[in-house]
Amino acid sequence: MSSKPGPRFFRTATFRLALRHAGLFALLSLATFVLVYVTLRANLVRRVDVELREDVHEMEGKIRGAAPAQRAEIFRGDIDAPDAGKEFRVLIVPGAGIHVTSDLGAWRGAPILPHDVETIGPRREAWRTLYAPDLESQARALAIRTSEGDLIEYGTSLADNEELLGVVRRIFVLGWIATIVPGLLLGWFMARRAMAGVDRVTETAVKIGRSDLTQRVPVGREGEEIENLARAVNEMLDRIHLLVRELKDVSTNIAHDLKSPISRIRATAESAGRSNSSPALDEATAGSIIDECDRLVAMIDTILEIAATDARVTPLCPSPVDLAMVARDAVDLFHPVAEDKGVHLKLDLPKEPLVVRGDLSRVQRVVANLLDNAIKYTGPGGTVTISARVTSGQASLSIADSGTGIAPDALPRVFERFYRGDQSRSTPGHGLGLSLARAIVRAYGGEIEATSHAGRGSVFTVHWPSGSHGESPPQT
Repeated sequence: MSSKPGPRFFRTATFRLALRHAGLFALLSLATFVLVYVTLRANLVRRVDVELREDVHEMEGKIRGAAPAQRAEIFRGDIDAPDAGKEFRVLIVPGAGIHVTSDLGAWRGAPILPHDVETIGPRREAWRTLYAPDLESQARALAIRTSEGDLIEYGTSLADNEELLGVVRRIFVLGWIATIVPGLLLGWFMARRAMAGVDRVTETAVKIGRSDLTQRVPVGREGEEIENLARAVNEMLDRIHLLVRELKDVSTNIAHDLKSPISRIRATAESAGRSNSSPALDEATAGSIIDECDRLVAMIDTILEIAATDARVTPLCPSPVDLAMVARDAVDLFHPVAEDKGVHLKLDLPKEPLVVRGDLSRVQRVVANLLDNAIKYTGPGGTVTISARVTSGQASLSIADSGTGIAPDALPRVFERFYRGDQSRSTPGHGLGLSLARAIVRAYGGEIEATSHAGRGSVFTVHWPSGSHGESPPQT
């Protein structure tokens, strides 16, 4: 946030959007006016041209076939009516030397006759736009050569057109001024409404910056884009809140789990340093220290692997993997352990390959972790069942045991890092196996879930997207 006092109104996105809206509105209004103005002006001139052509051809019809003197008389009688300030009429009979014109007093300085008057052929029209200084307006003139060789020219001022166009211009300017301010206010209102969601996101971010992670962005009705932004921010905040909580738990658990082996290492080293031990005892002490260090290294490696998998830092190289074959190999591997403990391993797997896409070593690690947990918490005489099936494009692998089960309040937390229920405190481990299994499964687009009944055992089920049709796992 800026520390400068006072509002920064002109720097806000709302003001800029409103200004652009008003500017766009003004430009579109101006473009519309120009288009209408040019079209109106052209139509007015076209209408004047039509009237001029009709008047000229009407006069040509009146004097056609008459003697030169009669033609002049007919023309002279017809030009008494026109307004001398707006129109002029000219008749030239070259052979008789007759020149008949209307009152040209208002047309001083205007080139009444075209310079190429002698070159105008019979029935040919000569159009001109000329300027009358005294009238302070333009005029349109049409000259034609009749079949008898006479030249007739009619002209009319465009002052009425200019007056009408001037009224149109004034109306537009007044209307433009009258609408640009409401347009600016409307643009401001629309921009303000559109940016309301962004303001809510900003307010929430400020509150979160003050360590209030419980804040969420209210979802308004400004539009789908703003609503999607608010939902995305809320989802991000939920994820951040969860990660912060997990970070606190992980920090506490790491401190607890590191303290015990480090204390044992320290005690062993102190004991060895105080006594004059034999070489055999020194060797046992060194071995104990090495074992504890190995446990620490393994725990730290697992933590780093979970973090890298969750953050998608480790590149995924999915390939076809036979999940059923991985399960069979895991049973073969853990069979001696289960036999020593008196636990019976039962397989319920399809005969055909159960192909999924993933990294073979990681799929093996998921199955091994789940099977190891099941054997670990199943008492002598118990049974661990491994089953698999394909439903709705997903391969599901379930590992069910008849062990002690998980307490209802502990079940939602079994996949948390370092979490160990009361019943697992006495068993070796760090509480990272299930967290790693979930991280791997989710990295490949799958999910893992757990169900349990205290005293009756637990079931862990992995839902893994099945491989594409036609793919085959590598033969081992």
